Amino acid sequence: MRDGPADTALARRIYDAARLSGEFVLRSGQTSTEYFDKYLFEADPLLLRAVGEALVRLLPPDADALAGLELGGIPLVTILSQLTGLPALFVRKQAKAYGTCRLAEGGEVAGRRLVVIEDVVSTGGAIIDAARVLRADGAELISVLCVIDRESGGTENLAEEDLELHAVFTMSELLNAAVSTEPPISGEELGLDHVQLAAPSGCEEEARRFFGGLLGLRELQKPPLLQGHGGVWFSLGTQQLHIGVEDPFSPARKAHPALRVTPGRLDQMAARLSNAGAPVSWDEALPGYRRFYTEDPWGNRIELLSVR
Repeated sequence: MRDGPADTALARRIYDAARLSGEFVLRSGQTSTEYFDKYLFEADPLLLRAVGEALVRLLPPDADALAGLELGGIPLVTILSQLTGLPALFVRKQAKAYGTCRLAEGGEVAGRRLVVIEDVVSTGGAIIDAARVLRADGAELISVLCVIDRESGGTENLAEEDLELHAVFTMSELLNAAVSTEPPISGEELGLDHVQLAAPSGCEEEARRFFGGLLGLRELQKPPLLQGHGGVWFSLGTQQLHIGVEDPFSPARKAHPALRVTPGRLDQMAARLSNAGAPVSWDEALPGYRRFYTEDPWGNRIELLSVR
């Protein structure tokens, strides 16, 4: 997580977004000319997604749900839930005194294997308080993930509670990235807009049956100037999948899109495709994921996968 140039770039982006200069009164009562505002890197949608993708790589494979701690863990657990398909729970600092009177909102915790999500960990006190209540309510806590470990005793304090902390960065790594003379390599200028698959002329109805009917993708209206070119466009999360006409046509056997499936639904999707006559070939070579390959109506390779 912390060795490559892309990680250095992410660390610098977080530091640049959250570091403020001025005069600030700290919790201790002392004043400082610098302040690290952790909420600023969570308020930037592109940076929040990059942080979420980094957290995904720290997730254990056997989690049932994600528990985000108020307040900083809430945006993180939301984006992490979107990226993985795992349910999100929102954990208050104190259980509310009315209504459900729950500490954790969003579902039951009893019998579930939870990963606790926090933004910045100092001593870990808030995590320990929440963990004790969640365990008393019947949850099993298998890991704690955070973006930044301030290296202020949190790892050791959590270990005493049988909680293992995994951080994307330590504060030392953020500071080292900030003063690094190596230019950061960042992909924030680039993003995936759509993936295109080729298909033969007259493919539209089969495309709607396979990608719309079987895979459940929502069809998009093509721009007027492109409607005469044939093919069909579909919504794919925040990106798009385009089926474009190629003549003469040859199916793609190696290059392929990989479609993420909500955990717990992969077997159902495999059975649905198999029942419709599509091939299903399972592959266990990717650690932390379950996946299989199929083909669209014209022989293009399609991968479907989910986290374990």
